Amino acid sequence: MSEKPLKPVPNVQGIYNVLFTGPIPPVLRERFLRAWELIQQDYSDGEIAALEHATATCPDLEALELVCRKSGRLRILTDLVRMMAVLAETMPSHTRFFIASDCSKPKAVLSLVFGFVRTLTKFIFGLFLKRHVAH
Repeated sequence: MSEKPLKPVPNVQGIYNVLFTGPIPPVLRERFLRAWELIQQDYSDGEIAALEHATATCPDLEALELVCRKSGRLRILTDLVRMMAVLAETMPSHTRFFIASDCSKPKAVLSLVFGFVRTLTKFIFGLFLKRHVAH
């Protein structure tokens, strides 16, 4: 059985920015690319082409991924975002994103409300993007 030639993962920075702000740390980028080399054989050429199209044309990958996760479409994008989260969680520099150091109840409630409104807004925008970007 012959393996498909390796393809570069499109827009690693964009996938990182679905979850985090700022530039991707070089170590995390390297780990992500190595993991991509291992898992890309699980996807068809059509799925990879759809990912390339989406990451090249979509102005908000976070919104698109949210809608695709709910609809089950563009599973490759959702899988790559999950993989990025798992890899980032292993880095000490990302601990602050996963473990809250401030246990203030009012701040927690405000964060939940803000998160809900932001997610709802992203979901609505993602519905629009899905029509124009996802296959």
